[in-house]
Amino acid sequence: MIYYVTGAILILGGLAINVSINRRRFYRRGPGGLQHFDSYSKAVFTTWGERLGKLVAIALILIGIGVMLTGRSIQNELTKKTITPQNQKK
Repeated sequence: MIYYVTGAILILGGLAINVSINRRRFYRRGPGGLQHFDSYSKAVFTTWGERLGKLVAIALILIGIGVMLTGRSIQNELTKKTITPQNQKK
């Protein structure tokens, strides 16, 4: 159960980061569709920061999926071990 909650939190966190970055990019665009920055250095640091943020978001989503799948397999193994033919006869 804890694996599902942890995985869901990681997935939702990754999605939230991804949506916030996309939202910032959307509102930074002008009428011509280009992003507008005050200076070159802000443009460079912002784009690098957003790229890093996107990588972190993707990593969180993938880790969350992995945690949920691992939790499912661990839970299946635990139920198999607790229900054995010897326990069923009693």
